[in-house]
Amino acid sequence: ISLRETARIKVGIAPMGVGIIPGDNYLLVSNSGSNYVSLVDLTIRKEIHQIPVGREPRHMAISKDGDYAYVAVSGNDYIAKIDISSLKKGNHSSLADIREVSRIQVGDGSAPYSIGLNEDSSLGIVANNQVTYASIIETTSNKVRSNIDLGSKGARGAAFSPDGATAFVTIEDISEMVAIDVESLSIVNRFPTSPGPRGFAIDPDTFKMYIAGFSRTGKGSAMLSTPNSVSV
Repeated sequence: ISLRETARIKVGIAPMGVGIIPGDNYLLVSNSGSNYVSLVDLTIRKEIHQIPVGREPRHMAISKDGDYAYVAVSGNDYIAKIDISSLKKGNHSSLADIREVSRIQVGDGSAPYSIGLNEDSSLGIVANNQVTYASIIETTSNKVRSNIDLGSKGARGAAFSPDGATAFVTIEDISEMVAIDVESLSIVNRFPTSPGPRGFAIDPDTFKMYIAGFSRTGKGSAMLSTPNSVSV
């Protein structure tokens, strides 16, 4: 392994989120400055299709079965549900079928930033950046099941625990990670992070969480006041 850049793939303006479709043949890229999602063929390392969505698409999640991609469309306050089922067998002969099929509205002015799916992809947790609540959506009905009051704006990252029992949301404005019990739809814990938490990953084997602290200044009320750091 060379640990060096091996290619650059041209997509749209200001690429923000990425998702690899099961099978590892294709990549989706949300272009926040171009208002479309790029479909990239990883074999030839080239964009082969553009999927129009609303304004400022951000981060995404892809269902485990590879049927749908869910993209947070910040500028129009919805989650775009994109049918990608025809790509599962590595065949992109019907590019017209790869399109937005539903819009899950999460509230005026909510500016959804990211979405995480649970293990069977039946539920999504949406981090809404410009309102004080996170949304739990049902992917079958394409509706919001519940909005959970976080007490602050600035939500950025969203994911479920490996067992699906807990949803997590980072809140950049107050440098916290919030834990939500999925069954009761209530907050069960809040804990401080390094300043300005955004994206995070959960190791399914150890249940350890790695949280990126975006802030460059260390200002604010965070107990872990080291900027440019990762909290574990």
